[in-house]
Amino acid sequence: MTERTGPTLVFIFGPAAVGKMTVGQRLAEMTGFKLLYNHLVVDLVTEFFPFGSEPFHALARPITAQLIEACASNGLGLIITHGLVFDAPGSLRLIHAWSEPYRQAGGEIFYAELAAPLEVRLERNATENRARHKKIDWATAERLRDMEKWGRWHSIQGEIPDPARHLVIGDLSADAAALMIKERFEL
Repeated sequence: MTERTGPTLVFIFGPAAVGKMTVGQRLAEMTGFKLLYNHLVVDLVTEFFPFGSEPFHALARPITAQLIEACASNGLGLIITHGLVFDAPGSLRLIHAWSEPYRQAGGEIFYAELAAPLEVRLERNATENRARHKKIDWATAERLRDMEKWGRWHSIQGEIPDPARHLVIGDLSADAAALMIKERFEL
């Protein structure tokens, strides 16, 4: 393991049901980092306001940002997962904004992008682990197919702040993907 002077942030992103949370869970087990998977915040806020509504957006991103800031300022290694539509306004700003507390704390930031065909993601959408850790009543096969039309779920070369710290992982098991992240970034 590489000696680091500041906290480490691993940002895992990709489309719905690609396995971000499950890979994050495995990586957290391997590294001892904390895991902030997106649905921890989404599921909390949707207890009060519908997904995508104005109050939802007013709460969800600031809650996530505050958690990231607190982890960075307290020196915690953190894994965060999020689905990003890259051609949607603000997606790239979000990556920068959520990474900034770790930069300011003298830490390192790594980006792991997961990719898998829709057919694989439809299967993963029905796993016991996903149902155990997330509200998934909205995540029907029809909804996942519809989400494909929201925009581009994968980055293009040069969009991620530091290409040397960006890893794209195809259709692998959660264990294999987590191990690849750990080894590539020497976590």
